Amino acid sequence: RERVVYPDPGDSKAFLSVYYSQPEWLVEMWLRDYGPEPTSNMLAYLNQSPRVTLRNNQLMGSRDDLQVQLRGEGVSTVLSSQTPWSLTVTGMDASLGSLQAYREGRFYVQNEGSMLAVAILDPHPGEHLIDLCSGVGGKATFMAEMMLDRGQVDAIELYTHKLSLLKDNCNRLKISSVTAHQQDILQLSPGSFKGAGVLLDAPCSGLGVLNRRADMRWRRTREQIEDLSRLQGGLLQIAADMVQPGGRLVYTTCTIARPENQAVVESFLASHDDFSLEDFSSGLGFFPLDDGDRHQASQGMLCLLPGKYQTDGMFFARMRRSGHIQDGNEA
Repeated sequence: RERVVYPDPGDSKAFLSVYYSQPEWLVEMWLRDYGPEPTSNMLAYLNQSPRVTLRNNQLMGSRDDLQVQLRGEGVSTVLSSQTPWSLTVTGMDASLGSLQAYREGRFYVQNEGSMLAVAILDPHPGEHLIDLCSGVGGKATFMAEMMLDRGQVDAIELYTHKLSLLKDNCNRLKISSVTAHQQDILQLSPGSFKGAGVLLDAPCSGLGVLNRRADMRWRRTREQIEDLSRLQGGLLQIAADMVQPGGRLVYTTCTIARPENQAVVESFLASHDDFSLEDFSSGLGFFPLDDGDRHQASQGMLCLLPGKYQTDGMFFARMRRSGHIQDGNEA
């Protein structure tokens, strides 16, 4: 190790790329967009093992009670200061899936950054909501929990194996308000679904979660980001058609690449004058955003850099459609 020669630290791109083992094009993009210190901090975080965070199922009891139950099963946790729902695992004697608390549906494993997407959508009991690209149901089940399992969540996903896991998660968490649909969103007929709130968790480059997918840094390219941004723009237009007049639309990704985030939203808004960005800073009053990030949220978009708050890198935008909800259940 002592014979390793690194590039000159004065050449930030070359040095950081070699020191943190990340492709030069990615380091160059982050240096341009975020500057040297945030980039260095992100690169260090993305080479660490991510924390294991549990979302307490509010339908089954308090997180204090969950912590006690987990302690009895050999799992030590600390209550998170980031959100009111989460616990961070600090030690365990067995796998989480083998626990009685898991089988009883007391918790769901989810990063706190991902939880924020649902908090920004702000579900309320009795609403009809739509979760697009729902995957295995992490956000759909959290929507249902925040609605006290009263209302309707249409979870739309392309892949059969993910939908099967989504249904298993709903059963385990004792959730009945989520309906799973196997559909290709790009092939949906206009008017197929309508809701007071729509959450689009768009397919993305995953650059905010590179510590969870160790090989992905070497498999991503600039060209893929350009292709993804076109796909995301198409999905966002379809999602917008599902929003009732007066309803809200949340666009989220687990990347911090501007072409997939701010650029997609800005392009969408330029051609949809019936949508506008909406302040969601008060809805994240529980989360310790710094002044700069809270200002971002007040403008309707927020990019969480990976590791800044010990969370995944995430992007969120909340938009409101003009008009009035007809059924009166809008928050």
